[in-house]
Amino acid sequence: MFTYLIISGTFFALIVVLHGMRLVCRWPAQIGSFQIPLWASGLAIGLAAGLASWAFTLAFG
Repeated sequence: MFTYLIISGTFFALIVVLHGMRLVCRWPAQIGSFQIPLWASGLAIGLAAGLASWAFTLAFG
């Protein structure tokens, strides 16, 4: 279980970093013809940061 939590926490932390880079660099994102707004990355950062901290808290807390 410990290994799973570390891998999950690291994965979600990586998502936080990549979405943060998208916000700072203003990279466009598109699925088909739908343009994904930058504020969606802000939501993704909040969700992924919560999941990463939850996983690390369970692993090390």
